[in-house]
Amino acid sequence: MIRHRRWPEITLRDHLAVLRSLRAPAGLYSGPVALAEQRIATATGADHAILVNSGTAALEALLIAAGVKPGHEVIVPAVSFSASAMAVLAVGARPVWCDVRPDTGTLDPKRLPELVTADTAAIMPVALHGLVCDSAAIASAADRYGLRVVWDACQAIGATDNGARVGELGIGAALSLNVSKPLQALEGGVGLTSRADVAEAVRLYACFGEERQRPGPNESRSYWSRYSGTNLRASPLTAGLLLSQLDRLPRFLGTARRNLDILRDGLADVPGFDLQAVPAGCVQTPWQPRIILGDPLIYEWRGSATEYRDRIIAALRARGVSADTWQRYPLPA
Repeated sequence: MIRHRRWPEITLRDHLAVLRSLRAPAGLYSGPVALAEQRIATATGADHAILVNSGTAALEALLIAAGVKPGHEVIVPAVSFSASAMAVLAVGARPVWCDVRPDTGTLDPKRLPELVTADTAAIMPVALHGLVCDSAAIASAADRYGLRVVWDACQAIGATDNGARVGELGIGAALSLNVSKPLQALEGGVGLTSRADVAEAVRLYACFGEERQRPGPNESRSYWSRYSGTNLRASPLTAGLLLSQLDRLPRFLGTARRNLDILRDGLADVPGFDLQAVPAGCVQTPWQPRIILGDPLIYEWRGSATEYRDRIIAALRARGVSADTWQRYPLPA
């Protein structure tokens, strides 16, 4: 029986960090939030990080900052968590499904030309299972057609594509801090960008379109909404837990990558059990590594493919392996 460590890892240090946030100066943009934004920007290569209340919220705000409007189209991979497309729908745009590479499961840039129309405004690649790849090819296609690129990197903090970190991709990228993610704060999200105009637009949209959300000493909040916006702000408690977890991020990522290497080595000579391919030059942040099952006839199984899959999952669980299915249908499902 395999014994897994409980995730998320919550220690006394995390409890104390949250308590310190409770004692911080009042206000949603008090010390812990600003400090967490600075540190996560540094960790991801972004010039700006905006803490919000979910990864989906970060995507929504980045799409607004990208100028996506009702009636526009956004190209989204047909294999992802539904939130990728939901963010597009939330801003009144229409998701257009792009097929994925069979080896990586990520958006296939070769498919983009056939999907671009006069209404296309943006491309939203998804770093599926923590894999960022083809970023240069996607950026090239976007430049050719005059499109913006907003990355759904919710699963991929720490991942790189030929040296490019997630905070350096497109006009911006979204991270999730959901409890299952490699970096978690129970719930939350981050909008990353290296463009000051995009950062300002994300902040405005996430706080009712207000100017001067963070008044300095002897200044007052303006309560003046320059634009239409909503409330996507994150709590200082989220920031406190995030700061504590960030200290351990290198260890979390190192352990995940070592475990994936062990799994890859163990399956190397086992037919019909294939892991997601990682192209040369890419460093993956393993998040719920996916095993693609081959033809059941390899093992003389003549029942349904669904039962074959479910029996394998049941056998793994019986040995203490945390196995499950994930996103079993292409979008829109």
